[in-house]
Amino acid sequence: MGRVLGRYNQFKRAVENVKAETWTAEEFQEFLFNIYENLGAKANELREIITTENYSEYAQEEVECGLAGLNLFEAGMQEMALYLEDWEIVHLDEGLALIWEGNEKINEAMSINRKNRDDLDVQVMM
Repeated sequence: MGRVLGRYNQFKRAVENVKAETWTAEEFQEFLFNIYENLGAKANELREIITTENYSEYAQEEVECGLAGLNLFEAGMQEMALYLEDWEIVHLDEGLALIWEGNEKINEAMSINRKNRDDLDVQVMM
């Protein structure tokens, strides 16, 4: 399975729309609000599972990597929201860079998960 880029691409398209002025500030604000709500709920759900299932006890590297990715995604969205305050394009670019880093961390966590499952399958078969 290759890298997952769907969410990152949504942000990239949103930034492109803002820069091309095909989206109004209100449309960008609505996009940020909706995706922040959606991803925030999923992040909270994952954090809850990690805590209640003590997942980090047997998958510490995966958890640390995944949580770092979630935190970078959140930081990127917050950086992008600053654009709506001062209209500085740099906030969009820096936010997108943070989201890229977060996306890479999340992909790395998924890769670790797959490797751990493959290793477990091999151990069970032996």
